[in-house]
Amino acid sequence: MKKHYIFSLLSVAMLAACTPRHGVEVAKAPETKTEFRAKSSDKIPQGVTAICVDGSYSKSPIEQACQGNGGVVKAFVHYHAD
Repeated sequence: MKKHYIFSLLSVAMLAACTPRHGVEVAKAPETKTEFRAKSSDKIPQGVTAICVDGSYSKSPIEQACQGNGGVVKAFVHYHAD
């Protein structure tokens, strides 16, 4: 019984110590907007599978495209005739 009382008292003390004394504020996002501008290129190089977020091209398989370049903005599917 005494152990139960000590454990309960310790639990209440920990909760009281960890509870903030003031309200919590919600962080607001900045008012600015980020725009993405792709490179203006009329012709995409042959064999490209994706355009990356940083504007570079990837010729890797689509599952591995743009790794380390921020991800894929646009993926291309190439159909080949037999």
